[in-house]
Amino acid sequence: MARVTRNRAKALRGRIRFGLYVAMGLLVVAALSAIAGFMRLGVLIGYGVLNSTYLALLLLAFLRASDAILALALHRGIWQQLKFVSRRAPFLRRRIRSLLTIAATVTWVLVTLDLFALLDYLAPYALGVLFAEIGAGTVALSLADVLAFVLTIVAAILLARFINLILEEDVYSRVKLGRGVPFAISSVLKYIIIALGFVLAVGATGMGMDRITILLGALSVGIGFGLQNVVNNFVSGLILIFERPVQVGDSVITGSVSGTIRRIGIRSSTIRSFDGADITIPNGNLLSDPLSNWTMADRSRRIEVTVGVAYGTDPDKVIEVLKGALEGQEGLLAQPEPQILFSGFGDNSLDFMLRAWVADNDDFVRLRSSVALAVNRCLNESGIEIPFPQRDLHVRSVSPGILPDTT
Repeated sequence: MARVTRNRAKALRGRIRFGLYVAMGLLVVAALSAIAGFMRLGVLIGYGVLNSTYLALLLLAFLRASDAILALALHRGIWQQLKFVSRRAPFLRRRIRSLLTIAATVTWVLVTLDLFALLDYLAPYALGVLFAEIGAGTVALSLADVLAFVLTIVAAILLARFINLILEEDVYSRVKLGRGVPFAISSVLKYIIIALGFVLAVGATGMGMDRITILLGALSVGIGFGLQNVVNNFVSGLILIFERPVQVGDSVITGSVSGTIRRIGIRSSTIRSFDGADITIPNGNLLSDPLSNWTMADRSRRIEVTVGVAYGTDPDKVIEVLKGALEGQEGLLAQPEPQILFSGFGDNSLDFMLRAWVADNDDFVRLRSSVALAVNRCLNESGIEIPFPQRDLHVRSVSPGILPDTT
């Protein structure tokens, strides 16, 4: 941070030094003009240089004072009670400082041009370039219209992000809402703000309602011919947000994909697989394909461990040993109570099934492995045999008369 500050100060000193060199050069030109008899030109240049330099110093002092006041305000008082401000104070300070610097620079350039009597000459050309219309049929656009459209869209997106950050960090943490409701509210607000921004952006270009109707008609034709899939995924995304069959953070299995929902977007959703890959799935597939959601109602999940013991073993003893294997296992729920069931007579063993519930689905694999290891250890300590699988072997002679056919 200190290195960045030093580099910024060094760059500022370099710009100030360059500005002083330019100012001194212009003052020399003003003096030579006066000596040569061009008194009005000399006065104009000298007046412009002195007042422009004075304005630059005032604006620089204003920026320094504003930065100090901003730093003091962000780190003290009521602003520190807002998580959005307390966590992003340096970021907010840099952004506000950049905006003030841009505003000060534009102000200095315009006033300087006016001091040198250049603004009245340059303004008509600049306005002519900005408002020169380029027509295509009944539609006529200018550079100003394009800039207004782009700036309005960017402002709408930034406003949506700003509001969502405030909601996530300072509102949702203080209001008790159902699981998935904050995400639904944030998503709907984002879409509404961006849609309103688009309407305002179109209006900023000066396009009338008749042309907007033509644009919507062309869009509907496009939907009819080739955008059905896009619209289907968009509507499916809205259904996912409102109905909430899946939510961000859910562990799901759909088709051959299993993992955790990381994002529900306007067209597709992202699943983070348990192997670490990010898989993008269209929203329509999440609604139309079979989907298993392990964490929709809660995050608990049942684990099952099957074990077979040799025939002749006392089943009651096996059940007691398996109960002992569950003792000391952290993360298992007391309710529902763990169950140990005698599931039947296998081909080579007496089969038992151990069932228990895990409090958090994220611990499912680890706890299932821990329980299986505890079962194996307890059976070995109790001298209970886990038989090897038995397989019948049939031998068939490949050469008649050499080996008997035993089948």
